[in-house]
Amino acid sequence: AVLKGNDQLRVMTIVLFAYYLGSGILNALGLNYFYFAVDFSNGSGMMTIFTVMYALGIIVSQSLFPLLSKKFSRMKLLGYCTIGIIVGYVLFYLYGLPLGGGSYISANPSNYWLYLAPLCLIGVLIFFSQGLFYMNLLIMMTNTIEYNEWKYGERKEAIVSSMRALVAKWASAIQQALIYVTLLLSGLYSVSQVISKSEQALNAGLMTSDEMFNMIETARMEITSGQFLTLSAGMIIAPLILLLISIWLSTKVFKIDEVMYKKICEDLDRRHEEDK
Repeated sequence: AVLKGNDQLRVMTIVLFAYYLGSGILNALGLNYFYFAVDFSNGSGMMTIFTVMYALGIIVSQSLFPLLSKKFSRMKLLGYCTIGIIVGYVLFYLYGLPLGGGSYISANPSNYWLYLAPLCLIGVLIFFSQGLFYMNLLIMMTNTIEYNEWKYGERKEAIVSSMRALVAKWASAIQQALIYVTLLLSGLYSVSQVISKSEQALNAGLMTSDEMFNMIETARMEITSGQFLTLSAGMIIAPLILLLISIWLSTKVFKIDEVMYKKICEDLDRRHEEDK
């Protein structure tokens, strides 16, 4: 009933769903990308370092959010986040297969850090921008509590708060299906299965690490450029579209900006005074 009546909560539910789904697809397919793009040992190392960049970008964005939210309006901050996300995603896509993929890393190990350093900077840009955007979404979602009280006389904090966890579960379920479909369409599902089964066999003591690396590398070397392009499209283009949808809804459809929120709070304070 709350979701049906609170139009702004409905908007934020869709926004969060698109955000969770888009960022989740990038993270999950990105893990596969490093295994597919370079040899297994380097790929796992790059994946670990890129994960650190993810954490660094999120932590820095959360740390700077209070300062930035005081300096810039919400719309300006969302605009800057939009630019950062678009630039980061485009650079990440161009730095992949279209500009060489990174398969040369295996043949020239000396290029490892030369390839990884800019990639890490791109990762920080993406995750810093997404982190700032997400912090804004949380504030906007919270604002719908006062909006509900202002419009219907009830805050419904528990329901609004629970929607975030519920939407995350919905997005996670659909994300897994989309990742499975992307791997199937790209023809890389079989390679992902080779990696998974090889790791399981190693952990079970059924093969040596050298045998595992040889099996994975044999499967990886059969990957074509077309397969990488399909993976890149699923990893970058689809999440970017979803994030742009959430950005558009946040800036064009969601109407509780700082001015309106201040008015809502003033009206509520006046009502509370009159009820005493």
